[in-house]
Order: sequence, then structure tokens, then C-alpha cells
Amino acid sequence: MLPAEPMTTVFISHSTKDSAFAKKKLKAYLENHGIGTWFSDDDIPTAADWERKILRALSNAQWYIVILSPDAVTSDWVQAEVHWALEKRKGRVIPIMIEDCDPADLHLKLLRINYLDFRQDPTAAAARLVQILESDRFAGDAQSELDEYEQDATVVLNATETALRLLISAGPQQGAQLTVRFRRDCIIGRVKNANVRVLDDSVSRRHASISVASRKGKKQLLITDLGSANGTFVNEIRIAAPTSLEEGDVIDVGGTRLMLKDVI
Repeated sequence: MLPAEPMTTVFISHSTKDSAFAKKKLKAYLENHGIGTWFSDDDIPTAADWERKILRALSNAQWYIVILSPDAVTSDWVQAEVHWALEKRKGRVIPIMIEDCDPADLHLKLLRINYLDFRQDPTAAAARLVQILESDRFAGDAQSELDEYEQDATVVLNATETALRLLISAGPQQGAQLTVRFRRDCIIGRVKNANVRVLDDSVSRRHASISVASRKGKKQLLITDLGSANGTFVNEIRIAAPTSLEEGDVIDVGGTRLMLKDVI
């Protein structure tokens, strides 16, 4: 039985030619899992209509999905919606690929986001999509944990330089020891400018981040999963909220295992 009210609201951005997929497959699948959706069934003829109808729907949505296809990357409306979402819904933009195309033709920042591939295994991609959207169920827990740290001081991002020593104990770079220094947050992932760059295909481009928090005057490390495809584990437990780290803790990202040796 479906819940009385949708768990979350998702804006689905698509080209006119992809309407059938958006409505009959994606929208139907999500709503069957209790996830509320919104998308435009009709052509929107003027900018004024877009401002009134689409912008209101975008503002009310918690998540933004863009369907990637050759038609989508040439659509002025999809391009406008993507620009809005990347500015206003950072961390909540989910590209899904249904036909071969270059996401950069819509927006360069889409290259930083791992898309879900519906071309080869749509069943697995759809299941992963629901898993990501259902992470909202943990949002309250995550906020409560952050609030606990923020009772006497907010998360420290720019105060003093922090240094960590990490040992890669499993994965393609097994045996490597890293000393990592950062002022804002420490990004773990495959992207070139990551603080801890992991050369492992099962690791997302921006997989997780480590930040410094202050709790009752004492500094502490928090690790947060960044919506990775395979999840982030601390001491073999998958995290769904910002989680504290201590020396000796083991962090699993994809097929790579990191051990926090010490904080300098």
C-alpha cells in the first residue's frame, strides 16, 4: 500500500520527445514507490508561462532529475531548468542517461555528477535512483547529529589547517600512506582535485568528505557521504548521516579501504 502522502517531491526535467519515458516509465515507477513527482505534460510556449508554472514547481521540489538524451541537450527549456537546479539544488541534482549524449552540452557542471545509466540495465538504475531519493528518510537524523555539534560552535571549515595521516589498506593503491592537509573539507574521490584521490572505478568522483566540527569546545572529525553510488562505510557500517571519526577508524569507499592513523 502506498503511503498517504508522497515521501518527497521530485521535479523531472525532460525534452518533449522524451515525455513518454518520463511519464509512463520514470514517473510511474517513482510514484509506485511512494515518491511524489512533478513534470510538465505540455509544451510551454512563453517565458512568462515558464516563470509562472515551471519555476514554482522547481522551487517546491526537493530533488531535481534531468533525463539526458540528444533531444534534451538541445532543449532550451531543459537547459534553463538545469541551470536553475545546479544553482538552487546543489547536491540534489540527479542526471539519468537514456540515450547517448554529452552532458556537458547542457552544463559543464554536469560532468561532476555521476549519472545513472538507464541504457544497459534500467532495472538496476531505477532501483539505485529510489535508494538515493529514499535517503531523505535519514535527513532528520543527519540534521539532529549536526545540531548536536552546533550547540556551542558551528562546523569549523576555515579556522586552522588540519592534517590527517591515512593508510590505504585495501584496493588498487594498497600500502600507500598519505598525509592530507586541508582548510575547508577533505574530499575523497576519483576527481583530479580531490584531497584524497582514489584510483578505483568503484569510487565516485566526489565520494565522501571529512570536515572538522567543534563540540563543547573540542574538535572532532565528521565524515559525510556525498551521494556516492556505492556508499561510504565506517568500521563496516554504512553511514546515512554525518558520522564522527577517531584515530584507528576504517573507512570503506568502493573497493578501497582507508585507515585513519592519526590527526596531526
